[in-house]
Amino acid sequence: MRLQHQRRFRRSLDGGFLWDEVQIRMLERMQWVKQRPVDILVLGDANLRDANSLGQAYPQSSLTVLDWSWSPAPGDSAQAPLKPAAGTFKPLAWARNAWLRLLETPAQDAHTVALAATGALRIAADVHQMPLHNARFDLLWSNGLLHWSDRWPELLAELHRCAKPQALFSFSLLGVDSFAGLRKLAPDLMAFPDMHDLGDALVRSGWAEPVVDMDRMVLSWRNARDLIADLRALGGHLHPNRAKGLRSRVWLAKLEAALEVLRQADGLYRLEIELIFGHAWRSPDRPKAEAWQPIELRPKSA
Repeated sequence: MRLQHQRRFRRSLDGGFLWDEVQIRMLERMQWVKQRPVDILVLGDANLRDANSLGQAYPQSSLTVLDWSWSPAPGDSAQAPLKPAAGTFKPLAWARNAWLRLLETPAQDAHTVALAATGALRIAADVHQMPLHNARFDLLWSNGLLHWSDRWPELLAELHRCAKPQALFSFSLLGVDSFAGLRKLAPDLMAFPDMHDLGDALVRSGWAEPVVDMDRMVLSWRNARDLIADLRALGGHLHPNRAKGLRSRVWLAKLEAALEVLRQADGLYRLEIELIFGHAWRSPDRPKAEAWQPIELRPKSA
């Protein structure tokens, strides 16, 4: 999954056109929250779209952005991929590209770097094992991340650990009915969760008063190649029965021909997605029993 996310950002496949719209809707819902967050954790935001908007909405807050697929920033030699020395050899284009990909060094899990543009702190780490202190944040923000995980108990428990008492967790993700029109054409399409399962998982992980609702949106494309590219960015390719090797041009041509059934009279391809919005509050920790507790015994009166 980490490699797929890194490839998405190298190829500018981030699905930002959708998550920008979702972000606006999430921020609109925040107007009903009276408390002003002091420390904000933004999850899965390598393009910093959400961090920038949250920084404008809460200029007095401290921002921390956690993702494991940071793309190297221009001029950032510490994160730039290694390259072979000039003049060593001149292979074919495909061989050279393969060589460079093998030499790329992903960001270290605990690597942090100050981000001057937003005043935020970037952290490269797995959301299931975050290198963060307990009870650190009073707003946790996740736009389009949760449907990538199949380890919700672990992920939600980590968020609960890092949240302050009464902290708010605001989130969005793709729901189970997303891209339903493609299931017959692409049986290895990534599966999406049901919002009722998410609500149950939140309660079991210690989150209180979860509110989860659903909205639907129709996406349209002018050509099949753009549809396929956005599908890779939004839905990934994490099915256990996915192809292990490279697909051929013949396969791609057959897929594009099969997608013609989705083309409407106006020439556009259209697919419906299900968006899940929700929030929950961090419930107080249960009081722990002391090692020794007095037990008082009184004789029964006659």
